[in-house]
Amino acid sequence: MRLGDGTEIQARRAVASTVSVEQTFLEMIDPSALDAGFVQEVKSDVAHKDWTLFSVHLAMSALPEYSAAEFDPDVNRAWVVNCGYASTDALDAEWATIRAGGLPDPRPNAAVNSLYDPTDAPEGHYPGLLRQFAPFALADGGEGAWDDLGRWYGRRCIDAWARYAPNLTDRTIIDWAVFTPTTSPASSPT
Repeated sequence: MRLGDGTEIQARRAVASTVSVEQTFLEMIDPSALDAGFVQEVKSDVAHKDWTLFSVHLAMSALPEYSAAEFDPDVNRAWVVNCGYASTDALDAEWATIRAGGLPDPRPNAAVNSLYDPTDAPEGHYPGLLRQFAPFALADGGEGAWDDLGRWYGRRCIDAWARYAPNLTDRTIIDWAVFTPTTSPASSPT
């Protein structure tokens, strides 16, 4: 196979990639080096999962201070916190919404890496990461709808986190960027 830059590679057993099938076989590898039938299958027959992750990356001037710390102070030192599920029924309902292409009310998984790796941010600053299960393609608008909804849904995820950590406000959140199911890190808007 030839890569897009003309470099030739030979796989003896398999091609392993951490990017999409389309990126691997239509962008990184010169499609003319592949069987035309295979290229057509990649273009038309690749089925994506019905769910993926939506994420919000934040730069913050304060660590989250969770309301739950009133009864368990250790929650403020938790590396990862899952917000909002009161029951397995709520989780099941969210998955039904996602599989139908709907956007669930955000119940993000929140992480602050610099709690345990202070080199992850300058002193006095903290990185936040919110991950939310979401549909790859939305029932109303398909995968292209993420272009218009990403920033709006990111704000909803931040607001959901702030319900549990009320000190996270526009004053403590310096900046944030979303990574939708169809956005690559290089193209993410801020």
